[in-house]
Amino acid sequence: AVHLSPDGKTIVTTTSDNVNNGLLRIWDAASATVLQDVPARTGGAFSPDGKWFAFAKPGQRVEMQLLDMATRKVQPGTLPVEGPAFPQLLFTPDSQSLWVQSGNDFVRYALPTFQPQQRLKLKEPQDARSIKIHASLDRKTFLVERNPKGATGVRTRSLYAAADGKLMPIPKPAPGETSPFVRLRQTGTSVEVEDFLGGVSLAVGQHRYVMQTATLHPERNYGVLSSMPQNNLPARFHLWDLKERRPHLTIPEVGGNASLWVRFSPDGRSLAWTTTAGWTRVVPTDW
Repeated sequence: AVHLSPDGKTIVTTTSDNVNNGLLRIWDAASATVLQDVPARTGGAFSPDGKWFAFAKPGQRVEMQLLDMATRKVQPGTLPVEGPAFPQLLFTPDSQSLWVQSGNDFVRYALPTFQPQQRLKLKEPQDARSIKIHASLDRKTFLVERNPKGATGVRTRSLYAAADGKLMPIPKPAPGETSPFVRLRQTGTSVEVEDFLGGVSLAVGQHRYVMQTATLHPERNYGVLSSMPQNNLPARFHLWDLKERRPHLTIPEVGGNASLWVRFSPDGRSLAWTTTAGWTRVVPTDW
């Protein structure tokens, strides 16, 4: 996984040889210099102010830790999390707290002490529905979906404020507008911007290759999707102008025939991706 700091000056990559063991590497974005290595699982998140990077230490048990990006020191104390997988994380907009999914709960912890501040029960233990938590593009709200696993059961959705966990009404965007809960998807050969809160999709063009990974610019004016052409050719990254609904630029990857991650920096000035060849690339977005 690749993560860009809010100011675009630092990159954090996390890799692993299996689920439980791996390496967190801090890079200087301008010089591509390695600044520090920290043992970690794959995954993590920057706080909005760039002060913290939350990650999980290696091991069979999931335990969250905090990295102070200014000093590059791991903070004392860990936060055990229920479940074997890396949890859903979301910082509050002021970077003072961190939401962490633990089992059927989404818990807000004060930083850097990991003292619990608030607990949202996402479902009851006997509820067989699966849970998905989606953060909005601006990270100010999050949507909880409870989906039945079979033909029976009721799908429900709840919208919360990231700052304080307040339950919010689900808005209905005006015609022609979209909510902050949007993503790129491919239906057949059609590339679409899907508003999964408003329940609408907008077709932006045609793409013959199968989409592997995708990301949206923070201002929602551009989208990038990666594809793997046939005959084991190198991966390609396709920039789409979403307002004009047309392809804008294609960037071929010289190393690796498949993409693992692609994302914009929080300020939208950089685009980063990783490939199966082990490369992480960062390019400016002054198209």
